[in-house]
Amino acid sequence: MDRTLTFGEYLDRWLASKVRLKKSTLRSYATHVRLYLKPGLGHVRMPDLRDHHFEVLYAAMRRIGRMGEGERPSLMLSRLLSARSDKPAAQRPLSPARMRRVHATVMSALNAAVKKGESPSTLPSMSSSPPDAHRAPWRGPTPGSRNGGATAGVRAR
Repeated sequence: MDRTLTFGEYLDRWLASKVRLKKSTLRSYATHVRLYLKPGLGHVRMPDLRDHHFEVLYAAMRRIGRMGEGERPSLMLSRLLSARSDKPAAQRPLSPARMRRVHATVMSALNAAVKKGESPSTLPSMSSSPPDAHRAPWRGPTPGSRNGGATAGVRAR
């Protein structure tokens, strides 16, 4: 294992090796790498990657488009925002689905790194679950519902 290899350098290699993917999948992976993974964690050496790096990244991703007036962005959020365009659409909050897809890209890249011996066998983010961006908590069936009635299993809003 090359101890000087950064996550960003590895992601470039990983993307280049993805020759049997559909164009749309490769385009999604490349977008995730360009907008989130390399700006956020590209500078971290592969052997140094830990769960907390991804937790900070995902927390910053959840803040995109949700900053209060006068609020100063964290260093991580500043790096993510600098990678995005100035178009209004680029400043919208990320959906829970986008957050899960980015996490899936991370998992695919890190699993490949372990198989190729480019990362320690103790993968970061394996113990963390996919991030949910402001998903309402599950309330379960309501007391008055019977047999899965219309009010059973409603998400809190």
